[in-house]
Amino acid sequence: MEACSKKFISYLNPPGEAVEIPYEGGVSLCAYFVRAPFPVARQPVLICMGGLDSIKEEMWFMQAGAGRRAGPAPAAAPA
Repeated sequence: MEACSKKFISYLNPPGEAVEIPYEGGVSLCAYFVRAPFPVARQPVLICMGGLDSIKEEMWFMQAGAGRRAGPAPAAAPA
């Protein structure tokens, strides 16, 4: 599923990318970052976190896709 999601976000306009968000204790969270389609250098970021039974791929369809249309650039990460 992760390979399919990476391919899907690469076709968005602007294209998305897989990123790592630094977290405490030297740990990082894997996430998908998709810049909002507005021509500004700096944008607010919406970080979508699910529960223990959620995956970052479903966060795109539940939260991040709608957030991108509203303005902030979403990053969907696992819980």
